[in-house]
Amino acid sequence: MSTILIKNGVILTFDNNDRVINNGFVYLEEGKIKAFGSMKDLKSKKLKRPKKTIDASGRIVMPGIINPHMHFYSTFARGMGLPGFNPNKFSDILKGLWWKLDKKLTLEDVYYSTLVILIDAVKQGVTSIIDHHASPNSIAGSLDKIEKAFDKVGLRSILCYEVSDRDGAKIRNEGLEENIRYLKKVKKNKNPMHAALFGLHASFTIKDKTFKKAVELGSEVDAGFHIHCAEGIEDFQLAKKRGYNGVVHLLNHFNILNPKTILAHCIHIS
Repeated sequence: MSTILIKNGVILTFDNNDRVINNGFVYLEEGKIKAFGSMKDLKSKKLKRPKKTIDASGRIVMPGIINPHMHFYSTFARGMGLPGFNPNKFSDILKGLWWKLDKKLTLEDVYYSTLVILIDAVKQGVTSIIDHHASPNSIAGSLDKIEKAFDKVGLRSILCYEVSDRDGAKIRNEGLEENIRYLKKVKKNKNPMHAALFGLHASFTIKDKTFKKAVELGSEVDAGFHIHCAEGIEDFQLAKKRGYNGVVHLLNHFNILNPKTILAHCIHIS
């Protein structure tokens, strides 16, 4: 049995009272926290002798940070200046920046853009990241490239590919296939460091039949979905034109909402 004792650290509990234990310990068994508290109370806990002890003197011990919505390929937009680019609405940003950038990505780009972000993540205390990936001209195997970077750095991942109808049926179908392939892979491998969702871009770039196909495929592996929701007013307006009260109503109609689903942003909702 794997047991670890982290001692003499400043413990940030992030509990309901935001307690800080200035000279404390955390005791782990098989990767799970079994006890924590003040060092003066350690002996009274009657814990098993740890196989590994870490002295955290002068350090902070805290829960790992989780990033629930990420685009690793955005690494390449850091510091980017676009002369003459003056977007007036959200869709202008998509067309003028992000949809131009993601079409240029190779599988090698996908790997290194992930690696750069993960190095930063480790430095900031992030231990788990849920990514929402898009590379329309390099889809097949793209999630494996991201997973490879995670394995190199040692963080936890939940990955998906961002399906959209914006680039035509062929690319849409490749995106659907990448999602179901990777979902089946992680389910088979049962690696606790990797999990998957079924990725969808946003309702305003997805046709009814695509929603239906995604739900059909996702149900094969009991998948949750990861989708932008009402990030721009255009998403809300087009949902209304399609006969729904809003984007959440639309997604619920297509059975996208389930306990595993992530709706990112949710700006223009009631």
